[in-house]
Amino acid sequence: MIDAEAALLGSEIHDELMPLLFASSANVHRLLRELDPETGEEHLGRLRDVAQWLDQAMESGRQMIGGVFPPDFQTQSWHQFSKARLIELNVPKAEVITWSVDETASLIESETAFAAMRITVEACRNAICHGQATQVDVQAAAKNGKFTVSIQDNGIGFDPEQIPEGHFGLKAMKQRATHAGGELLIESKPGSGTRIVFAIS
Repeated sequence: MIDAEAALLGSEIHDELMPLLFASSANVHRLLRELDPETGEEHLGRLRDVAQWLDQAMESGRQMIGGVFPPDFQTQSWHQFSKARLIELNVPKAEVITWSVDETASLIESETAFAAMRITVEACRNAICHGQATQVDVQAAAKNGKFTVSIQDNGIGFDPEQIPEGHFGLKAMKQRATHAGGELLIESKPGSGTRIVFAIS
């Protein structure tokens, strides 16, 4: 089941925000085509900036909508969608991530798969972008009715008890794990890397 509030937010972004961004972008690009470069050079530069910001905002909106609604896990497994999502988010050096996913761990129900995908993507992104990791290992298995995915990195680590204000990634992962009926384990300390485990029975 998709979280009702998240689904509503995605719909509001699609129905209210995206049309305004699209209309604004279309008008700015039209002005760029019509503006005389010789007489409006200063305004031309400012409009190019605005056009770029609007294009970036629309792409962010599309990614947000795509992140709210789960993909079709009948076509690909959650870890394949995770790899694709990391590419969409332009996560640098994603090639340092190694994947070891048992076949049984690919055949899980959609709500668990969606939670596993979102938690894995966020953990990998944090490891590379914030933890400065040069190696990230993703391992997943489903045995005796229990599904587990572990994301371990060799980054700089952190103190889980001292998360700066405004950093919501860990909180979002915990909430997603709980919503799916599972639990999230976080093991880390400064200088020793991080291990995040999502488990559900």
